[in-house]
Amino acid sequence: MKTIEVVNGIMDGSITIDYHGHKVEDFKQVLNRIGARDEVNEFEISENTQLWHPSYSADCCRNCGERLHLVLNGNELHLRGKVVGSKFILLDKNHTCRLVDPKPMCGEISVTGSLLFTNYFGLPDCPPGLQYDPRWSMNHKVGIINSVTYKSKYQNIAYGQMGNMSVGIYVHPNKKSVIVGNPYIADHILDEAAENMTEEDYEKYVSGIDYDSLKVIDGHKLVDTFSLSIWRWEATDMATFNKIDDESDVVKVDVEHGIWSFEHYYTTKIGDYDNIYSRFTLKE
Repeated sequence: MKTIEVVNGIMDGSITIDYHGHKVEDFKQVLNRIGARDEVNEFEISENTQLWHPSYSADCCRNCGERLHLVLNGNELHLRGKVVGSKFILLDKNHTCRLVDPKPMCGEISVTGSLLFTNYFGLPDCPPGLQYDPRWSMNHKVGIINSVTYKSKYQNIAYGQMGNMSVGIYVHPNKKSVIVGNPYIADHILDEAAENMTEEDYEKYVSGIDYDSLKVIDGHKLVDTFSLSIWRWEATDMATFNKIDDESDVVKVDVEHGIWSFEHYYTTKIGDYDNIYSRFTLKE
């Protein structure tokens, strides 16, 4: 089959594409955007061979980081071709991206003093010499997961990838739980009330409440906020911070000492991630 026939089949729907859960740019959208169907008539594609097209090359999955190629199987294209050294191999036709199901990014840190939060402590995100390895790239979810694991295990630093935004640090009264969350929760509560009340009722409501009492998420009270010029938050304890000799501005939280586990939800869009970005819990 000529490549132009495959391309036309994609466009008219007679040839389907299975990405096997990998997060890559859709080939049909590439063709729609570029409109590139020229210079492909002379290229032949046979069963279980790689699709070649001047406007499409193998793209790294933004989840697992694998660089895969589309392969023809009957009237279907499957993202399962992989170059290993000088060989072109086929992954199983029923394989699925190992990170297709979203899970929180997890780790543990030891806290022997105050728990400190900041934007970035300045320590590397990966072992020496691997900063250009795709397995550690911040462009791929697997790179972020590997960095979260590395920093918590070898630096005693918790880390959550975010966006160009601000975060609030919320602490439970028992000092055994901390939430990194929406710093504007009080304003959002008031906005929602305004949408569902008459102007007169809203004025009565606002006049009768303590604004600070609204700065609460799941029983945790807001203690401070900070902006993320580097799109992340990081946390460690005072003992580790003193070893780093860092000059970062920090939010200091007095908590119970021990091993603290953390789960980060914002990157993988789990649960109420619009309000609860991450959660720290003291392990009993």
